[in-house]
Amino acid sequence: MYLFASLTSAKLINCAAQVVLAYLVSPDDFGVVGLAYTITTFIQVIEQAGVGDVLVQRKNFRFWVVPAFWLASGMGLLSSLLIVAAAPVAAAMYRNDKLFWILLILAPSSIPNAFMAIPRAQMSRALQFRALATVNLASLTLRTVLTVAFAGMGLGAYSFVIPVPISNLVTAMVMWWWIRPPWSLSPQFKKWRFLIGDSTRILVAELQRAFIDQSDNMMLGLFRSVREVGLYVFGFNFSIQILQLLVFNLMNVLFPALTRLNKQPQLQYQAFMKAQRILATVGISSCLLQAAVAGPLTYLLLKPKWLPAVYVMQILCIGMALRMISGSAYALLKSQGRFRTILWSRWGFVALQVIGLLVVLSLGGRMDAVATVVAIVSSLIGPVTFYIAILPYRAGWREVAAVLWRPVASGIISVGTAWLIALKMEAQGYGPFAQLTETIILSAVLNVLLARFWMKPTWDDLWMRVESLLPRRPTRSPGLRTEARAGKLP
Repeated sequence: MYLFASLTSAKLINCAAQVVLAYLVSPDDFGVVGLAYTITTFIQVIEQAGVGDVLVQRKNFRFWVVPAFWLASGMGLLSSLLIVAAAPVAAAMYRNDKLFWILLILAPSSIPNAFMAIPRAQMSRALQFRALATVNLASLTLRTVLTVAFAGMGLGAYSFVIPVPISNLVTAMVMWWWIRPPWSLSPQFKKWRFLIGDSTRILVAELQRAFIDQSDNMMLGLFRSVREVGLYVFGFNFSIQILQLLVFNLMNVLFPALTRLNKQPQLQYQAFMKAQRILATVGISSCLLQAAVAGPLTYLLLKPKWLPAVYVMQILCIGMALRMISGSAYALLKSQGRFRTILWSRWGFVALQVIGLLVVLSLGGRMDAVATVVAIVSSLIGPVTFYIAILPYRAGWREVAAVLWRPVASGIISVGTAWLIALKMEAQGYGPFAQLTETIILSAVLNVLLARFWMKPTWDDLWMRVESLLPRRPTRSPGLRTEARAGKLP
């Protein structure tokens, strides 16, 4: 809940910034930055080499922290050098000279990012999520404010990348000053090989995830114009807001929490399933609501140049609804050290998406067709990963369906009803603000009612957790109240 509140605040700031940036920069600027991240995302996976996840899982943190720091630092430096080396190749491959300079600006950000692996791991092990949420909010806010400021100065695409190394450096310095993890000048090379084994499997898994997330931008950059890439990136960034808000935070919490329950498999399974039910209840309807409001929001807040991105937003939001539950499933797999399982399952998703993208683009498909392929693969990732994660508990598709079918039906009923009414309102001449208001209010009310009466155990569990975080007034016991009335207490 702390991480959710932190990222919600950051997302509100970021959404406001995106609206401002849509007026200050062009689709081409979004496009060239999107192409830059198809390069850096792959290279920066190695900057920490999975060291943070390994440290969370290891029992003796102090024994491994120093070699882990030096290993992460070395990989961060290597990542920066690789980005510099890739800059001219990427500029030639995508036929864009500006891309060369953007990659050079992004290259130094890998080094401070690698330094953050150790204090983040220490905070996660200690379950210091309030502190982690504060750091995340401050870092995201700093980057967003700098981006808008540089865009206001007319820096265009560069306004997106100049803040990255600055915010990473400031965040790394603050985290080391605050957490003060153990540190030494001795690299302890002999321990590196014991870290590299597990780290390599995590690294490959992260590379696979990066390929799933970036292959669409990469293929569009090779087959289509930079402007079309920019429109697609804008739509994709809109579609993953709820996914980032819920899943990434939940993964950060569940991984260390489920790791502590490895010796209590039944309790671990129950905790995981409870988290999945809550996530599905909240997340699926939220993603569908995103799809329903994409059109009115774009017409209301943005310039006409962004209207082609609406269909991309809607298609991808629907696909992200079921991908929502994959994050916690990966957290369970990682907590048990089942890295080989993660690798094999993700290879299948990578192959399916790449083949689908190559087919639709070679047949002349545009960004809507690319979004459809990505949405289909995303819809498979969630349930399949969920199924794989619970196999050791002698559970299977029946349990997956039991968790998912009510939230999916609830989302379709609540958001679908509100969306159909909004379409009728549009036909009768109502503007985007009225459509947006009706869709949000009606879908929220219907979804809450369905969750309250149709998914009561999950609703009660979620409400109990929310209630426990609300401030309460201290109450006196009956005996104290009696003494107070008798004048024995002040």
